[in-house]
Formats: sequence, structure tokens, C-alpha cells
Amino acid sequence: MSSGALSASMQHSMQQVTLQNQMPRSATITSAAPRPAISSLKSNKHAASAIAPRQHLGDVAPRQKRGSVSATAAPNASSSGSMTLERGMEQLHEITHEPEAAINQESAAELGSSGSSKETGRGARAASSVEELGRDLNWRSEWFPAGFSKDMPEGQPMKVTLFDEDYAVVQRPASQGGPLALIDRCPHRAAALSQGVLTPGGNLQCAYHGWQFDAGGACKSIPQLPAEASLPKSTCATAFPAYEHEGVVFIKPTPLPRGQAYDFTNFDPAKEIHGVRGEDEMEGLVWSGIQFTRDFPIDYTLLLENVADPDHGMFAHQSTQFDKHAASTEHPMKVEAGRRLGRATITSSTPAVSKLGKTRKTGSQGAEEAKDAPPATITFEAPCHVNWTRRTPDGKASSYIAFWAVPTGLGRCRFMTRSAATPKGAKLGKLLMRRWLFSMFLNSFLDQDSFLVASQQKHVLAEEAQVLREQLAKEHDSKGSGDGSGSDKAVAPLRRRVFNYRAPSDALLALLGRWEDAAVPRIPNRNDALLSYDTGDGILQPLERKVVLDRWTQHTLITPESLTAHNRAAVIRNVCIALSALAAGFATAQLYWPLGVASAGLAVVAAVCNRLVAAFHYVYDEKASQKDLARIAPLTAHLQASPALHNISCILMAPTSKTPRYTQQHLITDDGQAQDTPQHLETAPIVITITAAAVAFAPATTREGHISLAAETSSTEHTAAESASKGDIISI
Repeated sequence: MSSGALSASMQHSMQQVTLQNQMPRSATITSAAPRPAISSLKSNKHAASAIAPRQHLGDVAPRQKRGSVSATAAPNASSSGSMTLERGMEQLHEITHEPEAAINQESAAELGSSGSSKETGRGARAASSVEELGRDLNWRSEWFPAGFSKDMPEGQPMKVTLFDEDYAVVQRPASQGGPLALIDRCPHRAAALSQGVLTPGGNLQCAYHGWQFDAGGACKSIPQLPAEASLPKSTCATAFPAYEHEGVVFIKPTPLPRGQAYDFTNFDPAKEIHGVRGEDEMEGLVWSGIQFTRDFPIDYTLLLENVADPDHGMFAHQSTQFDKHAASTEHPMKVEAGRRLGRATITSSTPAVSKLGKTRKTGSQGAEEAKDAPPATITFEAPCHVNWTRRTPDGKASSYIAFWAVPTGLGRCRFMTRSAATPKGAKLGKLLMRRWLFSMFLNSFLDQDSFLVASQQKHVLAEEAQVLREQLAKEHDSKGSGDGSGSDKAVAPLRRRVFNYRAPSDALLALLGRWEDAAVPRIPNRNDALLSYDTGDGILQPLERKVVLDRWTQHTLITPESLTAHNRAAVIRNVCIALSALAAGFATAQLYWPLGVASAGLAVVAAVCNRLVAAFHYVYDEKASQKDLARIAPLTAHLQASPALHNISCILMAPTSKTPRYTQQHLITDDGQAQDTPQHLETAPIVITITAAAVAFAPATTREGHISLAAETSSTEHTAAESASKGDIISI
């Protein structure tokens, strides 16, 4: 196609961007967290990338047939506890790739543990596929957490970012109407309103020239004009609904009509805000005072998947705390998708017993353990909420941890978490744990895998851009053909290209990934941002460790309690250093030993405070990481001898003589396909161990009457000297 025709197509595509993702051009795009280092766009390298993204890309794919999605990651255990690996992989494959699976509405309605309930009101309708639920999501009609109320002091405007758009949000007293949210751009001279002040009358005043705006964005005062002057609507700022509930400030990124405040009459946050639970759904639990926020230079999709992944705890965190939410072949994961108040929900449920955390039990003992154990659930509620729930043996909720992964922009997100417990447990937690101290521990915990998650980013975002280009090129070809036919080749979804779901717990991530593939391309401004960068060759540069794990900018500066603790520790440290030096000087001059003791004590206090100060900055370097990784081996040592994890089957092949010969090896390629490859065998026997994920080779030693497999592969022995001498293949 000629360049002129392509340009015309570009202009046509630009005109068809949907209203759903439009924003006033007043938004100033900046970031509190650093954006990944990305090379500039190379002109004309990919012609398709020049086409403006359409916001309804998901609609290009045909609608899915309706059926049932109530999946199990692994087959149910038999009475003997033995599992069929092949069938387990088939079921996981169905969850991952079956395009016609749809929501089982009845089963989803019974997810009491996750807060799912029968569909009512605006969300009531027939069952839909998980992809359709993703395509139906209107990102601008959802309420997103801007921050915890404790981190947004009353009367102090703050900048909040969502979809690469900046908002000025300020907490006001309830008497003045609660929180106020405006686009962070004054209509007068485009200055940041987040740098302004709150007036006694409850208006946000721009610090540049003094213009004042109310909650509806109406300009209430221009100091340079008479008080009675009539002000046109062009002087209005763009306003958005904002609401505070249970210690969290939420904003809805739907622009309000000029000068009109949002009507909160009959507003029920439990029905309007995703992730908010009604009193009956909390089952007697109350929110504790533990709250945490951190802005990561990591994409929303990657953090969301990380939060919903129980399997990484054993390795990335060297912890067994996640284990009871994970799945295994003995204790499969039940995954159900449904709707709650019109939003997609995906819930996994497993028996709350140890899986990888100890040598796994088999047979009737393991089945009985799973039967008696209460369920441990993980629930995703679109678009950005995940909760983990544990229950007591009698079925009562014992703990509830809520997470939000807020999409602040391409390649960055805001992580927020809080927990609920029984009233007694919550009160005890407040007494024993200060918030700043909890933040120190949680920052150390998050540092353990944040750099790993960030390492995915250059690959996943580059591939997402490529998927977008292919989709746009397919649409372009279809229009260019005139008859709408174009290419019949479907564009493979992103997560089928970059991820390989195989573990039993991957069932949850596989279904979540299908939702993401349908919903994420519709995030406002995301497609424009993807096509603005040259990611066609994967040129998203990896972030430095100091950038990803910088606690100071990501957490300390945006959490007043942590900042206060840091500053106080710094003051105490400096005072103790000065007093210690003075005491040491006097002790030396006067030969008075008590002053020497006092000097040493002050030095110890200064050292402790210095450690506290450092904990609010970057501390998790390569050395600290290697120290943690060394804990994996002893933590997982029992797994190496577990027959449930290894030795799915072993094959021993021995040549008939000293003359080398060829035989067939059954290999598994990167794309999961089996391949028979002729291999040259030496005279020593070779052991091939086939596990669920790989094929391992090791030499075997022989002695009279026995063939012993290599110790690192198996401890199994067989009396098979005669068979080996004949060159037979022996299954072990």
C-alpha cells in the first residue's frame, strides 16, 4: 500500500478512538515512580505501528460460545492418592487455551468465601465467557483507590496518577463534602493544582494566580476580577468523583459535567466500589491498623499476577506462608469464574494444608487431610483487587488480606494492601505493631521478588506491543481488501506467547491471563503509550536494581508515618553521635570511666538509629539477595527425595557391546512438543529421568547383578544385569 493510503488509514483510525478512553487534553503526564528506560521510536521501522490504536480491539475476535468454567488444576486424588500427570496437564491446558469456556454462573454465586453472590441489579445477565467479561469492562466507570486516608492529610493537596493521567486530590472535612478531585492542571495557565492550597471555604486554590475551584470544578473566584463578575464555563477545571470509605480515598476517572458535583445520595460503596465488602460479607472481621502503599516501576499486569501467585513464595521469599493457598497433585485447585456486581471474579480454592512446605503425603492419609482441612481462597475482582482468605475448621473466616494493584501508567503501578482480623486480633495487632515498623518488614519482604518481577517487563511489554501491531495490521488489511476478508490468521493472545502454565497452581493465573488479554488493551492511554515506544525488537531496557528497590521515593516520601519515623531516627542518631563524642572526650581528659561507658552506650544507640534510617532507603543489594537465595536449598531439601515430585518414569538404555550405537531419545522442545531425536550412545548406560517439566540425563553405574541409577536422579535399583547386557529398554 502506498504511504498516502497508509496515512489516510491512520487518520481514519485516529477518528474512531472510543469515548470510553478519551480524556481532556488538560492532563499533565508525569510520574512519581520512574518509567522504564525505553529507546526512542525508530521512524518507519514498523509501518503498522504508525496506525493509531482502536480502543475496541477485543471486539475484532469473534464472540465466544457459552459453556462452563469451573476448572480444576489437577485431577481429583484417587483412594490411593496416585495422580495421572497427563490428565492433570490436559486439564490445565483446557483452562489455559480453551477459547469456548464460559462462566458457570451458579457455581460462582456460591463463592461465599470470596464474597461472590448472586447477580443482582445492574450486573444481572446471562453467563458470559471470561474474555467477554474483560472486553465489557469500562475502566473509566470503576472506582480506584487513590491512597489511604492516613497518607493524605486533611487540607493538603496531593498528586495521584492513574492511566498516565495526573489528578489533584485533597481531603476535606466531612462538613465541606469530603474529598475533592480535579485534573492536575489549572485551566488558566496549566499550572499543577496539586501544588495549591485548600481555602477555608473548601475550594482548591491554584498557587500560581489564585483561581479557586469547587468539587464540581466550577471556578468560584478569580482574585483579579470583581467578586460579582460572571465567569464562563471555560474557566471550570475538570472534576472527578471522589469518595472516602473505611480509611481509603477512591476516585472515579469519569469526568463530571462542568461545574456539577457528584451526587452521592443513596450511594452504597459496597455495591459501587470493587474490593469493598459489606458488613455481612466481612463475617465479623474488622480492618486492622496495618496499611501499606508503595509505587513500583512495574507494570500493573505483572504485579497483579504476582499477587495472585502462591507458588513463588517458597523460592522468591523463602517462605512457606503461601503454601496453604497453593495447589498440588494431591490437593488440586478449584478455579471458578463469575460476576459480582457486574464485575468479573476469579476464585481459587484449595485445602489449607501444606504442599511444598513439607514432604507431601500420599494415599488415603493425604486425601483425609484435604477432606478435613478448611479452604484457603484467592479471589481476583476486576479490575485490580485481590484478596486472600483463610478459615477455621468450623468454616469461619479467620483472616482476610486485601491487595490493590492500581494501574498508574504503562510500566508502573501503585501497590496497596491492608488486612482484616477478628476484633481481638486487630486490637492486639495495633498494640504490638506500629505502622512504620510493619512497613520496614514488608518493604524487606517485597524487595525479595520485586526485581524478579521487573525483569519480566521488557519481554512482556515488548510482546504486548507486537500483539497490538499485528492486530492493527490485521484490521488494516481487512479494510484494504475492500470485502472485509483480509487475513484469516488469528492473532495469538499475549500470555500464550510469553508464559508457559504447567504447575497445578497455574490454573488461577491461566484464567486471570485470559481476562487480562481481553481487558488490558482497553486501559485508557495504554495502546498509545505502547505504540510510542520502539518495542518491536524488545528494546525495553532492564531497570537497575537501585531503581526498582528504591524505598525512599516509592514508599517513605508518600507515607507520613514512615517519613516521620525516618526523620526522628535521623535526629536521634545525630544527637547520640554528638553526645558520644563529647562523653568520650571528657572521659579521656578526666579519666572518668563512667563517661566512657556512656559514650559507648550512645554509640550503640546511634548505630541502631542509623540502621533504622537506612531501612527507609535502598538496602536490598545483590549481596543481600544472594544471602536470601542461599536459604532455598535447605528449605526445599525434602523435595529432592519426594517421589511425588520426581521420577515420573525412568528409562534405562544400555548398548549391547562396546561398539557405539544409535537409539531414540524422547525430548520435550520449548514449545511443549515431543520430538524423537537419534542420539549417539557410549558404552556406559545412560539414565533418562522424565519429570513434569523437563528431561534429565545422568550416567548409571553397574555392578554384578545390579544397575544403580545416578544418585542425583534416583535411588532406585534393579537386578537387571542380564537385560542390560542384551540392550533391552527397562522401565523402572
